[in-house]
Amino acid sequence: MIRAGWDRQDPLFRRVFTSMMIPGATEEQMAWLDELHQRSTSARTAYESRVERGKADATGVLPDLALPTLVIHSREERMNDCAHGRTLAATIPNARLVPLDSRNHILLQDEPAWPIFVREITAFLAEDRLETVGAVGIETLTQREREVLAGVAQGLDNQAVAAALNLSVRTIERHLQRIYGKLGLAGPSARAGAVARVLGARTSGGAPTQSPS
Repeated sequence: MIRAGWDRQDPLFRRVFTSMMIPGATEEQMAWLDELHQRSTSARTAYESRVERGKADATGVLPDLALPTLVIHSREERMNDCAHGRTLAATIPNARLVPLDSRNHILLQDEPAWPIFVREITAFLAEDRLETVGAVGIETLTQREREVLAGVAQGLDNQAVAAALNLSVRTIERHLQRIYGKLGLAGPSARAGAVARVLGARTSGGAPTQSPS
């Protein structure tokens, strides 16, 4: 199917994979992923990647891993059965499994599992990020910026934070850009990094952050 249909303008073949990844998506979201598949790689590369992934087997080394491990898996996803997530968590020493109530392999921001996913990831990364909370940290933020960041740390999207603080979404976006600048963060990971700073400050007894009322 990949070799025959990946490069076609008609997204019919790519939609098979899209519908497996995000069955709970809107038509607009599915169309976006259909196009992204084709833009990201050629049919030949997609096919060869699929074949090689099928050959890979790391089960023999899992018991020897000695590092913090968090396994997050959607209970009803179609790409990889949840049993695989349970196997990973059971085989890797001291690993923790967080099953999510979702059908999606790629979580969508408006589904209930999303804030749980964000919370678990940021909490898991918080300990490693504590050492980055130096002189330029949460204490440099204004009260309003702390309130905005507190909402984000609760897993709220920009629209929900704006509603909680009676501000516009655009104002929230401007606050977040200033927050990222003060904390020395940039790029796609800036939001998660800022949340990790909040969690790190709380753990280390740093400046308190008020939640939106």
